[in-house]
Amino acid sequence: MTLSEAYNMGYKLIMRAGVCMNYAAGTTKPLLVVELEAANQQVADLKKDNTALTARVEELTKAAEDAKIKAKAALDASQKKVVSLQSSVETLQTDLDKAKSDNAELLKDKVSALAERDTLLKEKLALEDQVCQERELGFQQGIGQCHYFYNTPLEDPNFDIMKLFVDGKLVDLGGSASPTAEETSPIPTTAAPADATPP
Repeated sequence: MTLSEAYNMGYKLIMRAGVCMNYAAGTTKPLLVVELEAANQQVADLKKDNTALTARVEELTKAAEDAKIKAKAALDASQKKVVSLQSSVETLQTDLDKAKSDNAELLKDKVSALAERDTLLKEKLALEDQVCQERELGFQQGIGQCHYFYNTPLEDPNFDIMKLFVDGKLVDLGGSASPTAEETSPIPTTAAPADATPP
């Protein structure tokens, strides 16, 4: 038997075995064809599932990208807000320091003003006392002068109402003693003339 005849015999045996297997399986198609169709169907199902999975992955990827973009925008906005708040805090701190400095200056001015007020009050009280003393002195001088001129005749050379009566003497308004009354005698006790009227 030649090699070619042996190959043909083997092929015939395989064909007969395939026919027997198809008969036993109850199908007229060759078993290999059935298995190939099943395999093709599985491949088609796998492709379909793969397509669905690919669409789902793309959808999730797009959602993730959108979420990433939104998160980045929110992060940028938060960073800008933080910078703005930091600037506001620095500005407020500067204003607070300036307010503290101004308050310290105002407190110093207040203390100085209070001290100046107290000084002015003391000066005011002293001036009021001085004014009262001068008024009292002027009043006493006026009473003494009235008493002196009331008891001094009009023709008396010392009768000069333009002079002041101080310590029992008539003195000029400038403060010097009267030349006609350098040693004025005590106030006369004689009655004033009938035509003499008190000033």
